[in-house]
Amino acid sequence: MYKKVVWFIICYFSICISVFANTAMPQIQSEGAILIEPKTNTVLYGKNEHKKLYPASTTKILTAMIVLEELNQNSTLTKSQGSVNTVPADSSHIGLAVGDSISVKDALYGLLVGSDNFIAHDLAIASKGSIDNFASRMNEKAKHYGALNTHFTNPHGYHDPNHYTTAYDLAQIARETFSVPELIKMAATTKYTVKVLNTNRTITVTNKNRLLDSNTPYYNEHVVAAKTGFHDDAQQTLVAKAIYGDMELIAVVMKVKSPGQYEDINKLFEYGQEYFKVSQDGERGYELINQTASPWAQSYIDSALKNKWITEKGANYKEAIPVQHLIYMLNVAIGGKERITLEEIGGVLGESLKKEETLTRLQIARLMPYLTDKYACFFEIKEGMPFIPDIESLSAKDQENIKFTVRRGILGAPNTIYRPNDKLTWQEAACMASRLLEGK
Repeated sequence: MYKKVVWFIICYFSICISVFANTAMPQIQSEGAILIEPKTNTVLYGKNEHKKLYPASTTKILTAMIVLEELNQNSTLTKSQGSVNTVPADSSHIGLAVGDSISVKDALYGLLVGSDNFIAHDLAIASKGSIDNFASRMNEKAKHYGALNTHFTNPHGYHDPNHYTTAYDLAQIARETFSVPELIKMAATTKYTVKVLNTNRTITVTNKNRLLDSNTPYYNEHVVAAKTGFHDDAQQTLVAKAIYGDMELIAVVMKVKSPGQYEDINKLFEYGQEYFKVSQDGERGYELINQTASPWAQSYIDSALKNKWITEKGANYKEAIPVQHLIYMLNVAIGGKERITLEEIGGVLGESLKKEETLTRLQIARLMPYLTDKYACFFEIKEGMPFIPDIESLSAKDQENIKFTVRRGILGAPNTIYRPNDKLTWQEAACMASRLLEGK
């Protein structure tokens, strides 16, 4: 038994060694969330990012963008009776009375710092003449910015079942709006004084966003612009932009109870700044540098990206790879005329698979005899076989499949541990595809 335990052949296990210290994906409690790198518009993290949810007052970043483009900041805006008659009475406001006049510039601060729904209404009327016209302009703009599943019905975000967006779409809107210096300044202001022109009084508006408040545990000095939102159906929503040196990040979290919105968004920023970088090339512009791969896997990942086996540059390469992406990788790397399908893999495994599912290392071992035969792969097999203690409880057939896989260096068993129940990762898939291609 002693000889079995200590025996190994280094060439078997220097390939596709899995590292136990993972690049941990952030654990996010929000129902929808996303993190993007805006210069390359790469998604670095997503959770239900295309699910339709309610934006609440984060809507106002788009309202502000349109107003900034279409109204003179020095012109005057008057709080109308129409806004009081139309906007629900329990809406957020900064304390203007009907007939009070302020500059459009102050109105934008009231919109983004004080989140005033009545100001949003009056700005929309001043801009487009009616709420319907303004909403049409909002939807047109959102689509132009890259939104896919967004429909706005008002300029403030007060609940309407037909007023919805997604974390992905809101990130695309923020990518545009938070690229405008004036809006960045407004969306980072913690306190602002609004001048009421017709009465010569002033109103001090304080931003309740805890990301911007250095007296709270959620303060993030890297955040340069942010907007909160809340109503009962939306729960808490938050969109923010942070800058870490040359690295810009935009994060959105939707539908979570407070203070989860701040906890989640800071987790996303921490993840993004730790594992991703950008570099600038004079000819090619900005390039994302993904630092999630293990050292042993970096060459496989680099090759997979270069050869376009992997197109998801923002993936965490230590996380499980969805079977749809594994199939794409196999078909591009090795398939040729021998392409493989989801149904084919499901048939081999005797399971009905969905494209977003992930496979275990045991399932991959079960696939290996079939794949090596399908792709006509040949491997030089060394004599002998290490003792792999964590597969002893498996069936004789499964043990045989795992040994078949390990002896060909397709998936390693570092320290003679195979970990059959672990999910196949992106980096293991890249290594596996490379080994299969070498065997052709």
